[in-house]
Amino acid sequence: MAYANYGKGVTFWESDGEAARFVNEYQDVVSADNYWFTDPNICGKSEGGSLVKGERSLTESECRLPANYGWTVDRVRSLVSPEGSKPVWSFVEVGQPFDASTEAVTGPQIRAAVWNSIIHGARGIVYFNHSFGGGCRSFHVLREGCAQQTRAEVTALNRQLAELAPVLNAPFLDNAVIHNETVQSAVKVYDGSLFILTSSARAASQDAVFELPCLANGGGNVTVLGENRSLNMEKGTFQDSFPNGNAVHLYRLDGAAPLCMP
Repeated sequence: MAYANYGKGVTFWESDGEAARFVNEYQDVVSADNYWFTDPNICGKSEGGSLVKGERSLTESECRLPANYGWTVDRVRSLVSPEGSKPVWSFVEVGQPFDASTEAVTGPQIRAAVWNSIIHGARGIVYFNHSFGGGCRSFHVLREGCAQQTRAEVTALNRQLAELAPVLNAPFLDNAVIHNETVQSAVKVYDGSLFILTSSARAASQDAVFELPCLANGGGNVTVLGENRSLNMEKGTFQDSFPNGNAVHLYRLDGAAPLCMP
């Protein structure tokens, strides 16, 4: 298997035609690394400004969002031809890749960046394990004593991903859930159940309502995975709170798949 990772040329600066050549002609699996949490330049007009059609720089609250890791995945996937013919992976930093004024990434930010990538269709995750700035400089951050907390949080994240691997490798069910644009989601179908992967798409706290038209005549419990709680669904609708931009909730609706499959 040939794999290559690209940078800001593919994601920001080249034309679609130029970028597509890199994505399609040279490898079997492709990724691009945009470090939205730690790059001191990425919020600029010629880089992250691509999210607003290059009209201006992004504000800090618009830029330092895990949802933007999903944007990078979308950008690369949009260049794959034929559509869906090549797996796209996501790159997430686990330290401070820049000797600059930005802070090192945190465990909750890493987790949210990974889940946003998966929600947007990433088929693999690569951790950038070098740290050139801050208080934990290393070429193998996750082995260092100064990264003990980050290592514990990444270990827990990896364990959850491994446990949910059958779900993550199962088919998507597009257009199954309705919610406001400040939340992002993907629905997976596995073993008769629906799994709704969700994340916040804004820095501020928010309450979100999720509506599944295919379950409009039903109700019941919605299990929130990994959080030791459940929610009540009535007429195909339930709601939950997202305290900040790093909030991720994973829901399981037992036995709901047959009612929602076309």
